[in-house]
Amino acid sequence: MQQKLRKIPLLCTMSLAGVLVLHASDGVVLAQTDTAAMFDVYTSDSATYSVMSAAEVAALLPVTWQVGETVVVISPSGGETVLVTGASVAGTQELQFNAGGIWTLTNTVQGTARVGVAWAVNGDGGVLAECGVPAAYGVDSQQPGPDRKTKRKDVLPISYSGDDWIGNASAVSSVNFIPPIGESTVLHLSGTGATPFTFDKEGVWTVRLEMMDGSVRVAAIGVNSGCMIVFR
Repeated sequence: MQQKLRKIPLLCTMSLAGVLVLHASDGVVLAQTDTAAMFDVYTSDSATYSVMSAAEVAALLPVTWQVGETVVVISPSGGETVLVTGASVAGTQELQFNAGGIWTLTNTVQGTARVGVAWAVNGDGGVLAECGVPAAYGVDSQQPGPDRKTKRKDVLPISYSGDDWIGNASAVSSVNFIPPIGESTVLHLSGTGATPFTFDKEGVWTVRLEMMDGSVRVAAIGVNSGCMIVFR
């Protein structure tokens, strides 16, 4: 089980040799330097740090780890990169954010951090939703996804893309809606956008998006009708 970030006091001390040391009150050294340096400290695992330009990405400090820690980076598309497993020595590695979206960094001891990279940084922004006339639409930006629980009346449109949201209008995809019971419905679509769908049965639906290159995204959507009063 992943541990939460530890909410403990931080102490900053200067040695006789001129080395500045940042450590937790339990004695664990978090960082040290003998030259001027800037650093950020986050004490809540619910916060998301954002970078809006290539310069801000370059200004980020490397990922650091201590002995015994395992560090994993998860890209916005879900791919995992293990930076170190059970580190035998403390170390660092520069961050490489080569795509827009939310990047998640996990440390088996320290917890989780999230970095939101603007799509403009790498020029890979797509279209989340579009229509020919003014219209209102909803976007769930709170839950990590893709799985959801929702009331039938509150189901948002389902987003789709044929090229992983790069934006090619001719990229084709198929969205398969598989109900808890009964026959599935398949929509064949082009480009990137969002489509409404009526979830007419209660229970867990499986929504399967297959893109032009064969990549697949799957979500489980738990649908219920809301509050029910039963008289016996």
